[in-house]
Amino acid sequence: MGLKAEAVVFDLFGTLVPSFSTNAYEPCLTAMAADLSVPLASFRRVWNGQLWEDRVMGRFADAQESIAKACHAIDAHPAWDAVERALKRRLDYERSLLTPFDDVLPTFDWLHGRGLRLGLISNCAMELVPLWDETELARGLDVSVLSAAVHLAKPDPRIYELACNRLEVQPKDCLYVGDGSDDELQGAQAVGMQAVLIATRPDPARRRRPVPHWDGPRIEGCAEIKTLLA
Repeated sequence: MGLKAEAVVFDLFGTLVPSFSTNAYEPCLTAMAADLSVPLASFRRVWNGQLWEDRVMGRFADAQESIAKACHAIDAHPAWDAVERALKRRLDYERSLLTPFDDVLPTFDWLHGRGLRLGLISNCAMELVPLWDETELARGLDVSVLSAAVHLAKPDPRIYELACNRLEVQPKDCLYVGDGSDDELQGAQAVGMQAVLIATRPDPARRRRPVPHWDGPRIEGCAEIKTLLA
């Protein structure tokens, strides 16, 4: 297609790594509720629903507080060691999500070899923040913008502008690649970025929010970015 770009910014889940696995997530949530001695259904309702936006926007002091607040919302007050056990389970699960697709790191190398800067914008819960810098993905990127760390989330234009500022590029010179969740592609376009849908194959075992209709460019894997750039 011959797109011109000085930088590429990626989404994380469903783009660089698989989306959340329901097969692994439900046992994790069940174990967390058992650690905390709280009813699973009530904990799930608050953790995944009532507090989800607060977790993604980083409105708690840390991940421990987010777990404690979820318990308080259902009138439970677990001991701090129980909160720590539940957090460890959640962090172990979060780590299991962060193995990139096979073509991702080679694509990073190819892009860096051509002088492009690479960034990430992820709508993520607070548990990801303390883990991120230890991942090989983080080491392959020039800039990482995590919603829970910057208190902004896609499709807010400010989170895209922040990534571009940190990459020292204009939005028009930046290619955004994502699976389309959270209206991220429309958000990227609204600030002047070029946007591309990465159309991963549907997997019934993976949680994915509905993606709005997209008429723009699409690829089936990160390696295909090479075909987009002049």
